[in-house]
Amino acid sequence: MSTEDYEEEKLKEKLKKQIFSKILPSKYFQYLTYIFLLLVISPLVLIIISPNVIKDPDLVLPLFLTMGGSIIVYCFLVGILLINMKIPFVKEWKDKLGYLK
Repeated sequence: MSTEDYEEEKLKEKLKKQIFSKILPSKYFQYLTYIFLLLVISPLVLIIISPNVIKDPDLVLPLFLTMGGSIIVYCFLVGILLINMKIPFVKEWKDKLGYLK
């Protein structure tokens, strides 16, 4: 592989990253994914570390209600974030679904 081919390939990758960063801001989705994993994994870690939680019915229901409620609030906030972001394909979705501001 010659240096010209290497530089051309490098330039293509750089342009591709710039285009995708404007269309789909991956920084937001990366943080959203980490937060979602934290919401899902933290109660599971609690159950694994402390097996007494499963045996005590007074603790299981609040644990699952808290986990479910936090995921619902998280999804609601992500929806608000996606509605307000300026992503081109989101505008097309809004037009198809009949979203009026």
